[in-house]
Amino acid sequence: MDHKPRDKDEPIINRRMMIALGLQSIGLTIAVLVAYRLGYSVIGDGTENSLHLARTLAFVTLILGEMLRALLIKNRIKIYL
Repeated sequence: MDHKPRDKDEPIINRRMMIALGLQSIGLTIAVLVAYRLGYSVIGDGTENSLHLARTLAFVTLILGEMLRALLIKNRIKIYL
C-alpha cells in the first residue's frame, strides 16, 4: 500500500518487466542444462544411473531457481543485470 496505483492504461507487464523475465528465463535454462550436463557426464559414470542423476539434478535446479525467482519477486528485490 506504499505505492500509488498504476495508471489504468499501463500494461500489467511492461517492457522492462518482459526483458527481466526473458533474461531470468534464459539464465534458469542455462543453469538447468549445466546441471543436466554435470549429472550425466561429469558426476555420472555413463550408465543408466547417470541419466537418472542428470534428470534429478536438472529438476532440482529448476525447482530451486523458480523458488528463488518467486522469493525475489515477493520481496521486490531488484537484481540489475
